[in-house]
Amino acid sequence: MNRIFIALWPDRSTTAALEQTIAPWAWPLDCRRYATADLHVTLHFIGGVTSERIDEVRDALRVPFEPFTLSLDTPQHWPGGLAVLCPGAIPDALIGLHQRLGQALREHHLPVSARALAPHVTLARRCNRIEMPAVCPPITWLVQDYALVLSTGDIRQRYVLLETYGACRADGHHR
Repeated sequence: MNRIFIALWPDRSTTAALEQTIAPWAWPLDCRRYATADLHVTLHFIGGVTSERIDEVRDALRVPFEPFTLSLDTPQHWPGGLAVLCPGAIPDALIGLHQRLGQALREHHLPVSARALAPHVTLARRCNRIEMPAVCPPITWLVQDYALVLSTGDIRQRYVLLETYGACRADGHHR
């Protein structure tokens, strides 16, 4: 089984801005920080899918969306020792993309979480004692695509992008 999910995957400038923003934080030695290459915003976790279904899922996830700006500016410490960076506000375009992808998953009998959308970038795990700023300079991310991602289970290369979907209008034409 292939563990897959749908995510917003940052471009190089957004990844660099994330790293620059969080590097000076007082990270505890025992926390497990994510590698910069692994930072992302999960939209839907699909879970185990057979290799035979990957192409079907890949095709099913082509949904229209307009590019939008996501401003990451709110560091948070979540239960279970998660250090995350969240947007102060969720753009309507992100909510719409999340809903359209959920509908595509349901139409292909794939799981959709009942939890509300809570976009965030997970920065580290096991961070029970981190001191983060209440807010940080906003990282402005122009989201122009989303990705179908394979979770490998290998910390040397945790994720593999299986497909990237660029912004396109409802009529199917790309921007």
